[in-house]
Amino acid sequence: EVPATCETAGTSAHWRCDVCGKLFSDAEGKTETTLEKLTIPATGHAYGEPVWKWTDDFKATATFTCANDTTHVENVTAEVTSAVTTPAACETTGVRTYTAKVTFEGKDYTDTKTEPIPAKGHTLTAVAEVPATCETAGTSAHWRCDICGKLFSDAEGKTETTLEKLTIPATGHAYGEPVWKWNDDFTASATFTCANDTSHMEKVDATVTSEVTEGSCEVGGTRTYTAKVTFEGKEYTDTKT
Repeated sequence: EVPATCETAGTSAHWRCDVCGKLFSDAEGKTETTLEKLTIPATGHAYGEPVWKWTDDFKATATFTCANDTTHVENVTAEVTSAVTTPAACETTGVRTYTAKVTFEGKDYTDTKTEPIPAKGHTLTAVAEVPATCETAGTSAHWRCDICGKLFSDAEGKTETTLEKLTIPATGHAYGEPVWKWNDDFTASATFTCANDTSHMEKVDATVTSEVTEGSCEVGGTRTYTAKVTFEGKEYTDTKT
């Protein structure tokens, strides 16, 4: 017998007549045959999954080895594409994935390799202090990352903070004693001015009562007008005679 190989046909064991050259499948020379009938078809290659090889510059090849004959080896250069599968953030690395693809004997094969993408680091912009007013809260000076939007209390981006922590509470009004204004008809009003912001003024109309102190034949009496307002839970009074 001549065994078949992956690429060449073989021949089954047989007998040949040294005189006439005829071929027989039996030692008695009773069953004549032909080379066609005695042919053992080539086995064909039995390639399985490839072995991949990547280079440092992300090129790749796929090596296919025949299971019937390991001396039969096919090296195929891959087509390599890449994509960012995980974007890098300010503080965390990302991932770029390289995909190698080959087509061998009508079938597609792929393999992947990844490469880390360095973290970008924060890009900080200084944000000036917004002072608090009587009625509205302010914000302490800080730094904001242009990429991720995080807030930091230091220019190096090491100490993260929040708007809540940066908030400067509203100061509230600081109203002191009022300025009184009397009219000719003895009506009155009290004006309160905020010491923190003099543009904040509150005018309150007073409730006015009067009381007479009787005079004598030779000495006149007096009428005393008392103006009263209640402002922020406190009472204020002024008089005019």
